[in-house]
Amino acid sequence: MKKKNTFLAVITIIPLLMTSCVTLMTLSIDNRLIRKVRILDWVFNPTLSTEQTSKVIFWQPIETYNGIDVTNWVDTSNLREITGDRNARGLRFIRMGHVPPGSSEFTFQASYTRETSNTITTYRVTDLTFSYNFEAGKEYTVLLGRKLKNRGGLFRFDDFSYFIHIYDYMPPISNKRRITPTAYRAVNERKLAPHLLDSIHVFDTDVVEENIRLQRERERERERERN
Repeated sequence: MKKKNTFLAVITIIPLLMTSCVTLMTLSIDNRLIRKVRILDWVFNPTLSTEQTSKVIFWQPIETYNGIDVTNWVDTSNLREITGDRNARGLRFIRMGHVPPGSSEFTFQASYTRETSNTITTYRVTDLTFSYNFEAGKEYTVLLGRKLKNRGGLFRFDDFSYFIHIYDYMPPISNKRRITPTAYRAVNERKLAPHLLDSIHVFDTDVVEENIRLQRERERERERERN
């Protein structure tokens, strides 16, 4: 049975003059930035050997694994020692999990924005979950993707469905624990499509915003009752 996700969205509104559209928050891809990307290892069960676990690149930051908080499992306080870089400023990290075999459940959060004529609204959706049965000795990539929402054959161009995509693919990683610019750019839904194993639905933008609208109505109603 598919587990029902619960959503908590936090909204930030920033004044801006723009036309109406929806965008996914992404970082600019620049060769200088890509060269500063490093792989950090998450070992979920240190009693298992590498051959007994799967290797999973999480492009979407994970917060818990089977109910255990893993956000602070990697100490980044001494970046020079971890990476061997003389200049650790501006480093970005992608975490590779060494995941035990069997069903694993993860939680994470995601963000998206809406732009109108005078504002940018950022929605942060928390308490999102997905589960997958990773096999020992295999390599995977986990990526958050989206597609336009289809309503009875008609597409709403302002609403998206978001998915966790799981691929049987691992980008090339150098001995210095780096991902090359070419490999970095190859990690997207279109280029990885032949490696797709599963797509797990995690949330819809219209549902998130409707829940926020209802929550605001309930808060206004409680305020009226108090007055």
